[in-house]
Amino acid sequence: MALEVEYVKILEYRPATDDLLVRAGVGWKQGTVGHETFPAHLRSPPGRAYLTREPIRIHDIRLTGEFDYSDLLRDHGVTSLVNVPIAWEGCTYGVLEIDSRSYTDFQDDTIHFLHGFAQLLAVAIQRKQQEQEQEQEREVLFRELQHRIKNSLQMVSALLRLEQRKGDPSGFDRANEAVQAISLAYDQLQGSWEIRQVSLEEYLGKLCSRIISSLIGSRPVQVESKIDPVRVDFDKAVVLGLIANELVTNSVRQAFGEQEAGVIRVTLQVKGGEGFLAVEDDGQRASAGDRTKPGVVSRLLPAMARQLEGVLKFDTEHRPGTRHILRFPLSRQ
Repeated sequence: MALEVEYVKILEYRPATDDLLVRAGVGWKQGTVGHETFPAHLRSPPGRAYLTREPIRIHDIRLTGEFDYSDLLRDHGVTSLVNVPIAWEGCTYGVLEIDSRSYTDFQDDTIHFLHGFAQLLAVAIQRKQQEQEQEQEREVLFRELQHRIKNSLQMVSALLRLEQRKGDPSGFDRANEAVQAISLAYDQLQGSWEIRQVSLEEYLGKLCSRIISSLIGSRPVQVESKIDPVRVDFDKAVVLGLIANELVTNSVRQAFGEQEAGVIRVTLQVKGGEGFLAVEDDGQRASAGDRTKPGVVSRLLPAMARQLEGVLKFDTEHRPGTRHILRFPLSRQ
């Protein structure tokens, strides 16, 4: 520093112990930084600066009865000292202190200089704390993401085992479609700090687009979607995606002939804290109740609906074609 003093230190206030820890320093004996503390009360020079957020200037601490002469200062022969708070709006980090072994009449210019330096320290400390908080948040988000990936892999593993037992040659294709639906949900997390929730408007819209490109191809079947803008928990979005994917896939494969034109509609409406997911087609082939050999995913649809605390129903009055409606709460109980 530009001041002719022997010692400088930065003290950080610790709420858990209600004291000021020497966090950094120059000139002090080994073992001081990171270990020595000062009480945060009015008889302590740094304590008073911290509590009042005002500079404390002491010409000779040996003679004043207003402040305690701590063992640390006594051992280092400190006579004169100045403490200024390191603070920013709404927060006081601690104190910047300079100490001299000789009697020193610190002038106002010195106090102003220390104030300015303390403000620079405050900016640097505040930035560092923000970086640490962001890093901690990233670690929390990463752990949550790991948990979600594990759950998704367990779901995929269960589907594959069930398809293997069933022995259906097309079973692995159905399981692969479910994996793609899960993958699309993860795509919604790319480039975002938000990994807890997914936009259904984007997710289900992209899911329908994928089905058009991978299953329909050049067939004269259209998939239309109208999704209310709403965000839901990631795990809930994955289950909704699996349900929508299976219902739409069933319509593509079973409601229309190879050259038969038709429309499949996917809608999601939000009413009174509930979601209503509907998948319908205008196919002329057999109704859902007559369709045989449902895939494993299809047979799991009622269980998936219960996982959402919802109910999946088949609309027996919808003609022509089929219509399924899933009713579920947007927030779990």
